[in-house]
Amino acid sequence: MKTHIKIIAFFILYILIAVSCSKDKPVVFDGVISGPDMRKSVCCGGWFIEVEGETFRFLAVPDDCNIDLNQESFPLQVGVNWIKEAESCPGDEINLTRLV
Repeated sequence: MKTHIKIIAFFILYILIAVSCSKDKPVVFDGVISGPDMRKSVCCGGWFIEVEGETFRFLAVPDDCNIDLNQESFPLQVGVNWIKEAESCPGDEINLTRLV
């Protein structure tokens, strides 16, 4: 009898936890795209963006983004999610995962 109560209690607890979980929308940071990187070297190119007081470079916008950086005027205020590149030449390159 105690085994049945434990099993029922386990399933009730499992259901309560499953129902209370929710996926949060990803955090979007405020960013400012200042313009293209016009330097001429192997480790240059892309666009400059300032996020949380640091300046980074990115090479491309995410596939689902409808912003055409070749047609925009700068500085451009954006919302951005990003991940740091593992190893990049000057260490300032990021990948944009979301740009709005």
